[in-house]
Amino acid sequence: MALRKNRDLPASIRQLDDEQSKRRWPTLWDHLTQKFWDEAQREPRRTSTLTIFLRDDGRLGASLNDREGSKACFAAATDLYNLLDILEGVCSSDDTQWREDRQKTGSSARKKN
Repeated sequence: MALRKNRDLPASIRQLDDEQSKRRWPTLWDHLTQKFWDEAQREPRRTSTLTIFLRDDGRLGASLNDREGSKACFAAATDLYNLLDILEGVCSSDDTQWREDRQKTGSSARKKN
């Protein structure tokens, strides 16, 4: 189901309402901010989360967690803007290799010795 624009953003998101970023990374922005699948029907959705970190090889890494779909995808780049460009492509592509959220399936639980 496609995301629809949501005009009722919470105050914390409205403060981040950066038109230049929304134009450059529109699909990624929607994943992170849109609280409804369809504005007319107001069908709620859980927003995605984005974690950015420094990898051991010196590149930036990112984990985009689609909480609604219980899946995640990963990307790496040498700079922040390139990383966000890659993530925009990931969000826009039907060919993205999403991984099932291990926390939902319980496979991340460690066995005690």
